[in-house]
Amino acid sequence: MAIKLSIVYTSQLATSPIIVLFIRNPMNPAKGNASLLLLSLLLVCPICTSLDSITPDQPLKDGDGQLLLSNQKTFALGFFSPGSSSHRYVGIWYNQITEQTVVWVANRDTPLNDTSGVLSINGKGNLVLHTQNQTTPIWSTNVSFSVSSTNNSMAKLLDIGNLVLVPQDSQRFTWQSFDYPTNTLLPLMKLGLDRRTGLNRFLTSWKSKDDPGIGNYSYQIVPTGYPQACLYMGRTLLWRAGSWTGLRWSGIMQRSLWQETTWIEYWSGPQELCDKYLNCGPNSYCDPHNLVNFECRCFPGFEPKSSRDCIREKQGVSMCNNGEGFVKLAHMKVPDTSIAHADMSLSMKECEQKCLRNCSCMAYTSANESEGGIGCLTWQGDLTDARTYPDVGQDLYIRVDAVVLAQYAKKNGLTQKKRMLAILGVSVGVMFLLIVSAVYCFVMKKKKGKEV
Repeated sequence: MAIKLSIVYTSQLATSPIIVLFIRNPMNPAKGNASLLLLSLLLVCPICTSLDSITPDQPLKDGDGQLLLSNQKTFALGFFSPGSSSHRYVGIWYNQITEQTVVWVANRDTPLNDTSGVLSINGKGNLVLHTQNQTTPIWSTNVSFSVSSTNNSMAKLLDIGNLVLVPQDSQRFTWQSFDYPTNTLLPLMKLGLDRRTGLNRFLTSWKSKDDPGIGNYSYQIVPTGYPQACLYMGRTLLWRAGSWTGLRWSGIMQRSLWQETTWIEYWSGPQELCDKYLNCGPNSYCDPHNLVNFECRCFPGFEPKSSRDCIREKQGVSMCNNGEGFVKLAHMKVPDTSIAHADMSLSMKECEQKCLRNCSCMAYTSANESEGGIGCLTWQGDLTDARTYPDVGQDLYIRVDAVVLAQYAKKNGLTQKKRMLAILGVSVGVMFLLIVSAVYCFVMKKKKGKEV
């Protein structure tokens, strides 16, 4: 199975882009539908010839209807016109599905006006896009080469959808399209900041279905504090997908599925009001299933200041070496980790002790849920942009004073006592029914014996 994450533009939700995680099988996604596949490919490229590489002597020309195919023909690179546009772009798409699904575009903001485009290796060893009548690059990989290797480059398309520039006598990439994603995240592609090179990889939306130019929405890994995935509109943060917990993003990620002739979407996000960044104010969390009270609920030890904000119930009460402790909230999307402190060397017990010793520590959780929970995340100051889920999420531990701690301990004790009484009641009921059934069978058997 292949996985694809896209920022999708929709005219109906022009102010709310949709992030969709697709699951698809690129090896044979359109099995049993060969005639429709052939028709689709003919519509994309009426008369196509395929190349396995682009070299100084073998360019890719739009007017000739050429395609660069990966080894197993999983992906194709060529010229295309999106939607109703007449402009021409160089892109990569799935080669074996009926619906042309473009996953990468080279000249996003510099389209060609006709079919005179040529993609070739120039005298400096770079992959460049130009027209047949001029050599001035419209787009280029722009890599610096030594003089000895300038005429030794070739471009190949890998079966993972990665366009690479390599020396003909080497397998070492000098450039790859995976370092410059557009609106699609493919398997083995990375997002985030490479601190060694300074390269920051992130997704950006298309302007529209007819224009793959860089849009106003981006999906990126924010490295501040503890890294987390975020969706932006311009510079405005719209949604935190959260941090990687070792098993999942702390925000829910779901999927769409390719079924024979079309993509069947069964997830999109942001989806609920609780997904909106800072929908609830400081020291509160969003609960979409809270039908009794307001949507924003205060963390333990806090009380409402407004419909969205919460403050400490008892101002001035010391929570430093004064019998304080922690209350667990389950199934949580943890607060904004851009202000969190991470220590991957600590266990959960050590994390609790670290937070307890620091009188400014407001909450803690595990940084990685795998192996029973490893690593430590702690927060100081206000806790923001948290929410609850019905059956996923992390355990979040909130610092409370001794009085609140005792209240929650008593509440949990009563809940446990009620649970035990319920179990006992069911057990007694079952035992009673068994005894009654046994007595009834004994009496009936004895009665039949007397009649005989």
